[in-house]
Amino acid sequence: MKCWIVAIVLAATAVAAPVSAKLSAKSGDKSTSKASTHITNTPQSPPVLKTTTQAENRPVRDKWAVVIGIDKFKDPRIPTLQFSSKDARDFANFLVKEGNFAPDHVLLLTNEEATENAIQRAVGDSWLPRRVLEGDVVLVFASTHGSPKEMDVAGENFLVTYDTDVENLFSSAIELQDLAMTIRRRTRCDRVIVLLDACNSGAAEVGGKGLLRSKNFEVGSISGDGTIVISSSRANEKSWESKRYQNGVFTHNLMAALKCNGTQTKLSDAYNTLRDLVAQEVQFDRRVSQNPEMKMRWNGSELAMLAIPASPRKTELYSKEQAAAASTAASTFTTATAPSTQQASAPGITATAVAALAVTPPVGTTSTLTAPAGKQTTPAATTTSPAPAAKAVGISPFGAVFEKIVTYSSQGVLWGVINSPNELTELPFTLGDKIEAELTKKVGASVGVVDQYKTGDELRKKFPPLEKVRYLNLTAGNENSFKNIGASLSTRYLLTGVVDEIMWRPTTWSNRYTFVVSAQIIDLQTGKVEARVDRLTISKAPMTSDKGGGKKYFENEVVPEAARQLVTSLAKQMNGKW
Repeated sequence: MKCWIVAIVLAATAVAAPVSAKLSAKSGDKSTSKASTHITNTPQSPPVLKTTTQAENRPVRDKWAVVIGIDKFKDPRIPTLQFSSKDARDFANFLVKEGNFAPDHVLLLTNEEATENAIQRAVGDSWLPRRVLEGDVVLVFASTHGSPKEMDVAGENFLVTYDTDVENLFSSAIELQDLAMTIRRRTRCDRVIVLLDACNSGAAEVGGKGLLRSKNFEVGSISGDGTIVISSSRANEKSWESKRYQNGVFTHNLMAALKCNGTQTKLSDAYNTLRDLVAQEVQFDRRVSQNPEMKMRWNGSELAMLAIPASPRKTELYSKEQAAAASTAASTFTTATAPSTQQASAPGITATAVAALAVTPPVGTTSTLTAPAGKQTTPAATTTSPAPAAKAVGISPFGAVFEKIVTYSSQGVLWGVINSPNELTELPFTLGDKIEAELTKKVGASVGVVDQYKTGDELRKKFPPLEKVRYLNLTAGNENSFKNIGASLSTRYLLTGVVDEIMWRPTTWSNRYTFVVSAQIIDLQTGKVEARVDRLTISKAPMTSDKGGGKKYFENEVVPEAARQLVTSLAKQMNGKW
């Protein structure tokens, strides 16, 4: 038994579910006046197409796909599946052989490769965002378990990954309600198809695929403006794997339905064929009902997913192993600054500025970093404290990718409200303070720790490219630049990093807080990275404990936990090196 497949197609106008307020104007969604198309259906009738204005026809420049299949899971509490990885392999081959997708445009992740982090990297960091251009189409297919809203404290649906912890879905699985918006926000692509073959019902039955609960997904809870949703069954039904071939009934018939009218098959026509094929086969084999459902509300002309792209292009080979090793530290080397009036004229670090550190001779300039209110630091010009121990570690002010600081509408929230992203711009410095405290407890007596303000002052005094930069993300440096920094700093090691993402939003039962950070420790004598942590994610969904304020909950609960885990991992990796 399988439970469902959902297809989501995003169009050019902004998604209507509470859209984020962001600190960077370039991160906002593009708004257009394209035609709006709505398709809905009932069990008694096929989809009805309603077009409010003349649909715009835009050619598909190129096509990209991330294909995921997981049937074995790290958590022994998650039931093993039969054909999910095969579903993914078959679908990837189908896209290449019959769907006019270039082989190097299809990324396949199965079982151990399909961790939560690897999937997030593929759709949001190192693969899609580095390949997709405006006018392209993105497709994501996943065959795995799904979780019903009853399993989550805030009533959300999740896609289960290889390393999902069933007790902590929010921090270890993919949230379905946010998946389509995440892909669009990270790729800037306004045409995205997401196919999810994921079930949450009756895993104990032979041929079944599910996770602990008996109810299926409600299609309406995942659909929204600019989306297509196709579920493999109604909410009160189960979905099945075949008795006669090694695939899910829905996946097998999906591949047939998508080409029912050749490569120009429209998605609504494919759905009509798919619905009949699935219903007939399951009724014949099992004497039960399985009826796919579809809801679609999107803008512009309807897509033919298998059509030949108008302007295909070549791309660089993608190594899943190298991506896992390098992760986001190498891909997010640009640091933006908050658009406050005080910082509007202070640019972030660019790749050129980081590279310049390798050849920039140390000079003396005026320090520009000031500590946040309540944090006192001695101005660099009057510092009289002795030089730290030779093997001390200096903490650089963390970078912050502020276009990824996201808050959602707070309407209707009774506690923990965050009204503006500007409330969160000091969190990188809060993190630096907490890291200093944690690192001092662990290694301060034997190694020595220099706080972010003194380290930042030293860097700005010596290197003009950093003079007006408040948030210092140095993770894109090379050995030469780090050795050059080492010749100027009074510490042997440098701890530097970047806040990759901050998110706050309310749900029905609780607010959700997410903080993502990467960091590394560099030996400034050799220029080599000695320890690193990539995209550490702290996610919390308190019921009422954040009623003192959303910002305070970040400061008092989320960021301190991030600092503890970050320092614990880095210190463990450095054991015996300092």
